[in-house]
Amino acid sequence: MKNISNDTKKLISYAPFFETMKRKNFSTYRLFKEGLNSATYYRIRDGESVNIDTIGKICKIMNCSVQEVIEYISDESDENTSEINSDKNEK
Repeated sequence: MKNISNDTKKLISYAPFFETMKRKNFSTYRLFKEGLNSATYYRIRDGESVNIDTIGKICKIMNCSVQEVIEYISDESDENTSEINSDKNEK
């Protein structure tokens, strides 16, 4: 079985976050002023992971859905997908 934590391929994209910022006229200054930590913003900008509570906080600040902050990038060649699906079928 493949070790997911060591996989260098990014499965989460923050592109929707930046699109939502633009669409809703949110500057980084406004995000910081409304409570988003600047280090957190830079982690997102650099494509690093953040926890689910942070995603929730962003949704609250920007009054948007999770889909407007992150998106899952499917890797169809990932072996784990077939393993997960076969586990579901066995139950």
